[in-house]
This record gives sequence, structure tokens and C-alpha cells, in this order.
Amino acid sequence: MKKKQWIIIAVLLILLAAGFAVRSLTAIPLAEGYLYEDENRVLYAKVIPDKENVAVEIQEAKVETIEDLPAVTNATHMFTGTLKEGNLTLTTKEGQAVTATVTRDELVFHGPWMDAYEPETKLLGTPKTAYEEKLTALSKRVSERAEAIQKQRAEQKAKEAAELAKKVEQLTKLQADIAENVKYLSELHFSEDQAIYEQHLADMQALSEEITTVGQDEGAALVETMVGSMNTLMDGVNVLHAKIDQKAKSITNIIEVMQGDLNQAQVLWSQVKERIENKDKEYRSKAYDEVVKAGTEAIGKAKEELAVAKKMLNGYKSRAEGYHQKAQAH
Repeated sequence: MKKKQWIIIAVLLILLAAGFAVRSLTAIPLAEGYLYEDENRVLYAKVIPDKENVAVEIQEAKVETIEDLPAVTNATHMFTGTLKEGNLTLTTKEGQAVTATVTRDELVFHGPWMDAYEPETKLLGTPKTAYEEKLTALSKRVSERAEAIQKQRAEQKAKEAAELAKKVEQLTKLQADIAENVKYLSELHFSEDQAIYEQHLADMQALSEEITTVGQDEGAALVETMVGSMNTLMDGVNVLHAKIDQKAKSITNIIEVMQGDLNQAQVLWSQVKERIENKDKEYRSKAYDEVVKAGTEAIGKAKEELAVAKKMLNGYKSRAEGYHQKAQAH
């Protein structure tokens, strides 16, 4: 029985000695942990003494950008060394020397100690539950910020998609309008009008010559009849002239509209061609090139038609009026 009592007493003495040794190492009371925080970081350090050495374990949660979004990353840093009368002499895993002082209320690192942290950074004595609350709050704040960014990006993407769809729709409509005006221009030409006009001029020239001849030999009655015929021909010329003039104005208006549509289509195509999905790009590129080519060629031909119209409206009309005036003089 006495032997058991001595064994119990020996164990108690060993435990007391171990506790005394730890207390002699620290020489001061320590907090459960030490906390540092700023807007984008939370640090929690634990000073862990043993019989001979001391370890400082730092749990670091910080905000970083991952795939263009904010996220909280976690890392653990371990320093080892000695603690004497509140003074810590430590070494990092990489071999860097670190010094610090510790009390129950605070842990202060002196000089360089971790990247992105200034010398004399102070960590306040805090229970672990307070650290966990801070970490939860940081994670929640960053998660909400990431969600807000994702939502904003989704809204922006949807907006850009809607704008792209609108521009593609505008471009498609412009191409249809250009194609329709190409058709209109292909139907507006002056070859038939020119043939009729030239026939009128030939008839007026022949009649003018006849009036001159008849006026010398056969008297006023026949001349008056011929002058009446000349008036009828001139009336036909005036009707034809008005028709050509109206057609020329229509062509001019269509050219102006088409040129405006082509210019606008060019702007829209430059804005959408790099954003269209590949499966549609070849088709839309071909359609755009074709309509631009057709529109440009149609405008060129229409301008040639306008030159013909101008010749008739000016030169032909002048000749017709000359024959008419000459007939009226008899």
C-alpha cells in the first residue's frame, strides 16, 4: 500500500515539475490566442510552449483574386524558437529570424516577419471564438462581394448580348433594305425613254424641215396644220420630260438612302463581326459582302443612268424647244 502511495506522489511531483518548467519558460501568462485583422485579412496566432522550446502557429485568412473574383484563402505559418520573459526569438520554416514580445494582452512582431505585414504589427489577446466570428464575417463579406460581381458581370453580359442582338437585327434589316433598293434601281432605267425621246426629236426635226419647205410653196393653212402637229409633239416631249425628271429624282433619292444604309451597315458590321459566334460568322460575313457588292454596283449603274437622264433633260429638251420655237416663227 505504501508503495502505491509513493508512486502516486512521484507522478504528482513529475506533473508539478513539468508545469513549473513550462511556467518558467513562459514566465508570463498567455492568452488563448492573438488576433489581427484589417479589411482583407484575419490572423490568429497561438503561442505554444513546451519544455525547452516554443512554437508560434499563425492561421492566416486573406482575400485574394481567383479567376477574377475575390476569395478567402487560408494558410498556416509555423515559427519555432524560444521564449524568455516575454521575448520571443523565432525562426520561420524558411530560416528567417523573427523577434516578438508577448503578454496576455498582445503579441507584437518586431522587424520583418511575414510578407505584406509591417514591423511592429500588434495582435491582441483574444479567445478563439472571437477569431472564428471574425473569420466567418470576412468569408461572408467576400462571398457577398463575389456574388455581387458575378451578378453584375451576368447583367453586363446580358446587356451586351442584347445590344449585339439588336445591332445584328439592325444590320439584317439594312441588308434587306439595300437588297430591295438594288431591285428598285435595276428597274429604273432610261433606255426606253431615250428611244422615245430620240424618236420625238427625229419627228420634230423632219417636221421642222417640212414646215420650212411648205411655207415657201403652199401657203399658210398647211403650215398651221404642221405647226399644230409640232405642238402635239412638244406636248409629248413635255410629258416625257416630266416622266424622266421624276424618275431621275427617284433614282437620286434611292442612291442617297442606299449610300446611307451602306455606311451604317459598315459601322454595324465592324461592331459585331468579332462578337458573332463562329457558327454564324461565315454565313453573316458572306451575306454582308454580297449585299455591299450588289449595293455598290447598283449605285454605280444608277449614276450612269442619271448621266443619260441629264443628257435628255438638258440637251434633248433644248433641241426639242429649238424645233418648236422655229415652227412657231412661221
